[in-house]
Amino acid sequence: MPDIKVTTWNIEHFGKLLAATDGASAVRKDAITRTIRRVDPDILCVVEGPGDLRLLQDYAANDLNGDYVVPLIDGTTAILDTNPA
Repeated sequence: MPDIKVTTWNIEHFGKLLAATDGASAVRKDAITRTIRRVDPDILCVVEGPGDLRLLQDYAANDLNGDYVVPLIDGTTAILDTNPA
């Protein structure tokens, strides 16, 4: 049976970081992205993720090249459409 690598990251204020556009935030986000890629987990759990799951979905799709998906409970998208955060 193959091994599965599971990681849990508590990325403080990750939602604010993903929404930020300043240079310092970009450097921090890039460092986090490089570390995730280097660790290369099969399952990546993010603690203190953004309240707006679309930010996390965009990060997974764009910064992590779609290697990870944000699983959602049925109906979550409809709720986010009316109340994004």
